[in-house]
Amino acid sequence: GLKPLMPIIDVSTRWNSTYLMIQRAEYIKTALLHMALSKKSLNSLFITECEWETLAKVKILFSKFNEATLRTSRKNEPTVCWYLPTIDWLLDAVKSFQENNSGLLCMVAVSAEKKLRK
Repeated sequence: GLKPLMPIIDVSTRWNSTYLMIQRAEYIKTALLHMALSKKSLNSLFITECEWETLAKVKILFSKFNEATLRTSRKNEPTVCWYLPTIDWLLDAVKSFQENNSGLLCMVAVSAEKKLRK
């Protein structure tokens, strides 16, 4: 019952693409589940509920990067004044994410913080 959608391809150098890809996957979650379960060759692609929960948490972190990109890349208005406050805001968001998560999710946030500081 969903309208045809183009896939969102993950671009390893763009956190926004990962955010948008997760957002799209959540939107078509039921269809993905049915597809993965209906064909034996796709069973290995089944996303478990635990994996969906992890994706939801990653989406929260990456939504901050998406918002920062939108804030600092407007066409018809100056955005240079937003750059440093946005980086500070992102660093605060990443630190908060680190404090509220552990394991692999914390490692993702540590990696994001290193890239931001660089």
